[in-house]
Amino acid sequence: MTTKMDQAQASEAALQAQLTGAAHAEVAQVAAAEQSVPEQKIRILVVDDELFGMNQSHLTDEFKQVLGDVSSPEVEEIWAYAMKLCGRPALEEAPKDAAAFLTSDELVRQVLLHPTFIAEVQEPTKSALQFFHERAAKVATLRNTIEEAFPEQKAEITWLGARPSAPEELFQYDLLILDLVLGSSASAVDELVKYLAALGRDAYPRPVPCVVVMSSHRELVDYQIQFSTKSNISAAGLLILPKGKIEKAEFGAEGMLLSYRQLERQRDVAQQMRVFMRAWTDALEAGKNKAAEALWNLDAAAMQEIHLVAHNDNDPYDEFLNALISREYLWHVESVQAVADAIKALDECFQAQLVRPDPKKPAAIRQRFIAPFVEPKHGRELVSHFTWTGMPLPQSLSKVDLPTATKEFSSLVPFGGLLAPPNLALNTECLVHITQQCDLNQQRDGQSVLFAVAKAKPVKNHSIDVYKEELVARGLTIQGKEWDFVLEKGRQISVPTKTFVRWAKRNGLQVCGRLRHDIAMHFLLATTNNMTRWASQKVDHIMTLDVKLYLHGKKFENGHVVLKDSETGEPLVVSMAKTNSNTFYFRDTTSIRIALWLAQESAKHYDMSGVSTEVVCNKLSIPQKSGACLEKFIDLKVKDVLPENLKELLKAEKAPEGKVELVCVFNSAEL
Repeated sequence: MTTKMDQAQASEAALQAQLTGAAHAEVAQVAAAEQSVPEQKIRILVVDDELFGMNQSHLTDEFKQVLGDVSSPEVEEIWAYAMKLCGRPALEEAPKDAAAFLTSDELVRQVLLHPTFIAEVQEPTKSALQFFHERAAKVATLRNTIEEAFPEQKAEITWLGARPSAPEELFQYDLLILDLVLGSSASAVDELVKYLAALGRDAYPRPVPCVVVMSSHRELVDYQIQFSTKSNISAAGLLILPKGKIEKAEFGAEGMLLSYRQLERQRDVAQQMRVFMRAWTDALEAGKNKAAEALWNLDAAAMQEIHLVAHNDNDPYDEFLNALISREYLWHVESVQAVADAIKALDECFQAQLVRPDPKKPAAIRQRFIAPFVEPKHGRELVSHFTWTGMPLPQSLSKVDLPTATKEFSSLVPFGGLLAPPNLALNTECLVHITQQCDLNQQRDGQSVLFAVAKAKPVKNHSIDVYKEELVARGLTIQGKEWDFVLEKGRQISVPTKTFVRWAKRNGLQVCGRLRHDIAMHFLLATTNNMTRWASQKVDHIMTLDVKLYLHGKKFENGHVVLKDSETGEPLVVSMAKTNSNTFYFRDTTSIRIALWLAQESAKHYDMSGVSTEVVCNKLSIPQKSGACLEKFIDLKVKDVLPENLKELLKAEKAPEGKVELVCVFNSAEL
């Protein structure tokens, strides 16, 4: 006998079954819908007059003159093929039509580039067209490379022979591949920079598509920095690729695809960089007007009071006034909300790339963004300008009389002034003036001056070298060479002013740079009581190593293969970055090149299915310990080897069974 409770339970069970069935059906419908939605294709625009189609403009002027003479043997031979391939009538039957056809693009496409014509054409026509046919073959190879990198099932490629007049048309694409020189451009670099600037201006604040600029002309490399700085498009979203590099087998289609993926990965940060730079420069322009209004309303009496304060504190007036006014400008920039918002957006972009595997250790970058043509010296200059003032240096002590030099010491050797001898070398000891102003103000007999000692270190390749926990004043250029100055802890010199001036004049010491006041205070504090706040001037310590690259593996001939310069055939030297935590990585597009080379060489002897070149590329661009696994069975090794021991290393170094090792060899004795 069924009770009411049993009936209720049965009803509930039936309802639950219906709901479960409906849920399963809904999940199945969603899954089916997801499967039915095709993967969105990459939209690509290629603007290149040659890739769009070779035409009359690509013929040499000499050959165009030949085509103008219908009685020439070359025209006679060409016309025979025009009749054969295009069904054209004989020359004498329609001379006007023939003359028009000989100067048309149809002649180039239907006859001169026809495989039959290229295979059978005889002298002298063959020699006259040799350059054109060689160029056409390279163009065909380049077009095939792009189509192979972005196959039809994954991408939609639009080919154009000229840039769209309205940049608005470009926003529908994910990737723009732009040729530098189109037709007979008189000023190719300026024209493309102007076009990219218009693109960035019209797009703002919308994102700009990823941009690849390519060319076979030398100007592409010579003026590459202009494409970012003058077009106001972040280098993170712009790649410069010489056509010769794309055509090489070691780059090819895989290199094109990998380059796009790197640009796409950092498209957001490239956009935020554009927004930040736009907000900052706009705020700087507005701040200039506001600061000018404030400064013009400071009459001479107010300026006189400022001068009195500097004088009574024995401060150099130029440094005191510049510091006061520059902060007025900075305040107006800092108070703009757009600048704060842009910095916050950048912060979020970079925070997303941080990882902290060990809570007790500092964070690290998960994937480094590439800036393909940003020179390391610009990063050094940024640190240098933060550290050193740009104000004119005082006159040499050797040109000043002793009484005057003693009385005006704080002007001739300002607080933070770096005194160096005429000839600098590695570890030359220099002096940093750290006398407290209150001591100088006393100007009593026997007054002493205090100096910290700093050793000179030459900068190699504009790298930011590793100094661990030392206090360093970075990037001072003296007589055309860049130097860092490392504080010698616990050492200081204190001598009477007159004694010091005599000694400085005798040894030719002179002020070669002036530390900013806050940086000079670090040297003072570190010298007197070791209370320096490191973080206020701390930067990522990076050393640049020149390395040669080898792949080790038992299946390679002789057990290894070396990365060589394609032109000289000698082992290629590339730059590798070393951090203060003894990790290594490759900057800019070097990681792309190495990943492609590694994959291509390994594939000749090893099963590379399942090995992702993109993973290898990304791993190479973030700090790795020597011995780290890059992907599957591929490991990274970094070795410090003297040149005379390199051959022995290559003989002795054996990769484990089934392993491939990327061995990076450098010589620390050359650093």
